Amino acid sequence: MQIPDGTYQDALSKLEQFKCLAGDKYTRSRNYDFGPSHHQNVSGLSPYLARRVLLPHEVIKTVEEKNGKQKCAKFCQEIYWQTYWRGWLEMRPQVWSDSQDIKVDSSQSLKNAKNGTTGIDAFDFWVEELKSTGYLHNHARMWFASIWIHTLELDWKVGADFFFNFLCDADCASNTLSWRWVAGLHTKGKYYLADEENIKKYTKGRFDPKGLAKNPREIVDTAKLNEKINPSTLNTSDPSCDLWIIFPDDYSVHRTFDLLNKKVIIINPNLAFPWESGVVTQFNNNILKDLLDKVPHAKILNNLKDFSTYCEIGKVNSLCYIKPCVGIYHNLKTNILSHIDPKIKIYEVRRKWDNKYFVGANKGFFSFKKKFNIT
Repeated sequence: MQIPDGTYQDALSKLEQFKCLAGDKYTRSRNYDFGPSHHQNVSGLSPYLARRVLLPHEVIKTVEEKNGKQKCAKFCQEIYWQTYWRGWLEMRPQVWSDSQDIKVDSSQSLKNAKNGTTGIDAFDFWVEELKSTGYLHNHARMWFASIWIHTLELDWKVGADFFFNFLCDADCASNTLSWRWVAGLHTKGKYYLADEENIKKYTKGRFDPKGLAKNPREIVDTAKLNEKINPSTLNTSDPSCDLWIIFPDDYSVHRTFDLLNKKVIIINPNLAFPWESGVVTQFNNNILKDLLDKVPHAKILNNLKDFSTYCEIGKVNSLCYIKPCVGIYHNLKTNILSHIDPKIKIYEVRRKWDNKYFVGANKGFFSFKKKFNIT
């Protein structure tokens, strides 16, 4: 897949190109991984949905208008899955905290996995594809995670962190919970085990992996799943404030709220996570540049210590932001707000979409689908 250029126009172009394919053709071919430069059977929209350069309801509306609701149901389900994962983790922030408790591993087997020198042809190829393109097909991600966990017997948390470092569409909830699902932790007793014949079939014989695990590892869950927080319903309208903060998990603030006469700070995503990938870093920088073109009076925050100074010089009495979901940007938000004068009034808002769907993520996805009558 071509590395996304990070612009809103590129996102719209990809949506326009894909909308005709989102129906029967996507349903028939979506599980096939044809390899780099041959991912035309999928949308390529995931980096823009993860950063909300495009909003989920916009994409669903576009493909349903073109194909009809029934025909593009499989594609739309993928978007609902992302929302479900975010809502699920919003209720269980301790699962995110647990995923970040990563033990140091200096083993040769981990080095081989990260370098793509395991001797498992498919896995080693995917390591290179991931690093060079910032993308893996969803089916390949499942196979990869299964081999990492069940065949190579490596820590799922280290694998999830590895993905997060190199994926342009890295999403804290989707990434973390997908790895937990493969490990058999998301739904007790249900795990995902990569199969050699399945890989051959859905890669059109590009690989012949040998020695894959036939039985899953028993993974002990260190997260406390019995603790659950119901997400509060936040205001969805534009509050009257002096300053808008744009966090890197929602780059459509300027298309939703009037920022013309407001001070605006855009948070540099590098403040939240030290990406190893040059591809991801470039993608992040391209998004920032494109956003600055659309909100030219905005300032980019590159240093946490500069925030309180900016608020003081700008005589900021109130600020607002779309509440970041549980993950790196929520952690960053907490850190940023610790640098401001406590007299500054803070308004948290949430998108109507998230207010509606997060509360339904208290159980499994099929219960979620039923609650909201999702096809």
